[in-house]
Amino acid sequence: FHTECDLMTTLPYSYGFEGTTTGGSTNPDFAADCWKRLNNGTSNMGYPYISSSSTYCHTGSRGLYWNRSTTTSYGDYQILVLPGLGGNYVMSDLRVKFWAKATSNSYHPVFYVGVMTDPTDATTFTYVDTVNVNTAGNTNWDEYIGNLAGYTGTGRYVAIRANRVGSSSWYACFDDVTLEEIPACVDRDRKSVV
Repeated sequence: FHTECDLMTTLPYSYGFEGTTTGGSTNPDFAADCWKRLNNGTSNMGYPYISSSSTYCHTGSRGLYWNRSTTTSYGDYQILVLPGLGGNYVMSDLRVKFWAKATSNSYHPVFYVGVMTDPTDATTFTYVDTVNVNTAGNTNWDEYIGNLAGYTGTGRYVAIRANRVGSSSWYACFDDVTLEEIPACVDRDRKSVV
């Protein structure tokens, strides 16, 4: 166990999963400082997990490996929850940036960016934005942005979610997350940047 994490009171906040313990597909533990992972899988509840494989790292020696499968053993959802936000920040003034790539040209991962009121309860996830990875059909690392400009609730936890959808399965690498205020010169309605 550990002491409860303090809320973030200074932005930008960046995290690259360095210095963390690696996991695995069936490991229910998640070692990222003050982050939470929710997954309701029956046997593959370990996704996304922290890996030291250079394939899954954008920079440094750690990155996340996501696997979205159409089978229930992987769960109906996988949610990655950032540490809680304190201070006087307004959620609708923020955006989350991250680097990601598909592991195959044929995979097209979809991440849903939202906000949660309770980081341990998936039912509190409120969808705000969609980030489509690999729209160009390659396996390059690209930076993506999810804007929270449309959020009107009271939640203080930014979350990134992958759902089990139809017949679409995919694998993705994910690293170097930044939570920051939306710059004044950026179109606040822009969905994602590739």
